[in-house]
Amino acid sequence: MMTREISRAFAVMALAACALATAIGCQGKPKPDGMPELYKVKLIVTQDGAPLADAALTLVSSDGSCNWAVGGKTDEKGVAELVTHGDYPGAPLGDFRVGVAKVSVEIREDAVDDEGNPIKPTEEQLKHPETMDARLVRMTSLIPDEYTNPQNSPLAITITEDVKEIPIDVPKREN
Repeated sequence: MMTREISRAFAVMALAACALATAIGCQGKPKPDGMPELYKVKLIVTQDGAPLADAALTLVSSDGSCNWAVGGKTDEKGVAELVTHGDYPGAPLGDFRVGVAKVSVEIREDAVDDEGNPIKPTEEQLKHPETMDARLVRMTSLIPDEYTNPQNSPLAITITEDVKEIPIDVPKREN
């Protein structure tokens, strides 16, 4: 049971890392061959009506017509500016499904090694929790499972030339 929870948590973290990598990049690079025209779009993300800060977003084409990675990360107001292929502001036109990932990370006080001895995180691990031994952390997705995978998320958006902002609301995860 614990292994499944850890696997799910790491899958959510992987999705978040992919979206973050998509959202961060070097501006001003020449666009790759075949990249479609991009349109600046902001997603305004809320969770039960309140801004959802620090959430990673991943978009996939609903019909498979766009193979470019599109995503973003929300700021403290729940606003994410979409980026394509990690480096290029904006998103191509089309219909997309949206995956949302956000986790809480709690340092476990009761962690033990294989022999039952207490273990504590190092200073370096505290600075970078993603490097910690899985026994040291308890990660909990704050997003319902069906919203985390963009392939089958119920969140669907359409990006057109006229759309500048798209609101989406994600329900809270029930415990």
